[in-house]
Amino acid sequence: MIGFVDDMEGFKIQLNKLLGIRINIPHENKAVISKQQKNDLITPELRERIEILCSNDIELYNFAKELK
Repeated sequence: MIGFVDDMEGFKIQLNKLLGIRINIPHENKAVISKQQKNDLITPELRERIEILCSNDIELYNFAKELK
């Protein structure tokens, strides 16, 4: 089973069906800046560099999303 942070509720439902238990997964947004401030900090060049560095992770994430 694969769970995604952007669909935590779906993951909890799958886990409940699979194991027959309810689970509480606490999640707290720890961002101390606004989304707009974050977008201002991440330039297109920085985003491109991050995507290059994380290309294997992005590929795995996209593959897992297709399985869903």
